[in-house]
Amino acid sequence: ITPPPPFETEPPTASRGADPQSEAVLHISVEGQFAFADAHGDPAIAEARAAAGEAPFRVRADGGMEAAMLAAALKRLSAAGVERIELVTVVDPAR
Repeated sequence: ITPPPPFETEPPTASRGADPQSEAVLHISVEGQFAFADAHGDPAIAEARAAAGEAPFRVRADGGMEAAMLAAALKRLSAAGVERIELVTVVDPAR
């Protein structure tokens, strides 16, 4: 059973998708808040890293997030030692 997301996000769309390498999903709200399972903020990043193991973990960021906010979130992940992520997108067959 997959738990419900900690907050609603509308991922960006893509023309095609790929199979995820990890089941760990770190959520990032449009305001730049991090959540993973029941953890929020920096503990969420640490728990997502631990759950993903050696595989990159998936990031489900809101598609309405401004580029500067996404860049700040990615910088925060990098500072926490994250080297690779998979950005969750919604496949739009019309694209």
